[in-house]
Amino acid sequence: HRGVIGSDAVGLGKTYIGMGLLEHYVLGKRRKGHIPRGLVVCPAQLRDLVWEPKLNEYGIRCEVVSQEAVSRADCDWRKYNSYDVVLIDESHNFRNPGTGRYQNLLKLLDTGNAEKRVILMTATPINNSIWDLYHQVAFITRAQDTFFRDYGIRNLKSFFEAIEDGGVDIFMLLVQVMVRRSRQ
Repeated sequence: HRGVIGSDAVGLGKTYIGMGLLEHYVLGKRRKGHIPRGLVVCPAQLRDLVWEPKLNEYGIRCEVVSQEAVSRADCDWRKYNSYDVVLIDESHNFRNPGTGRYQNLLKLLDTGNAEKRVILMTATPINNSIWDLYHQVAFITRAQDTFFRDYGIRNLKSFFEAIEDGGVDIFMLLVQVMVRRSRQ
């Protein structure tokens, strides 16, 4: 579906999984005339302490931009919309669609390269309610509620309303957007 959510407890290797995915797309998908471009969106402290040093260490060329930069009213999201793969670390920070941060990221993902891949990384996909997850999944679907209709989910918003009411199991969606990882 051109997107995935990587969710695991703190300290269990989400950064390395994200780097592996970036390596797959940025290095592994090269072809004559096209060098894929990667973008990491993360908190400013992780940009300097984790992402830039680790990407350099492993030779994965990606631009890294802070969530705070994406949050600014004057953020030029068009500058980033042509990337081939965008990884959002701590994606739960984008759970509120009423913020400029959320809207800028959605525009960045929904414009430019139509085949853009989205990788959401978070230890806490749900903080306040099930709607936190809905708003993150919207980055994968580009806010199209009919995105999963061919997979038995006619309308994503209605599906989440049914989850909230206890009338449907979330598993039907999770198999579409999450990859389960064994500890082995």
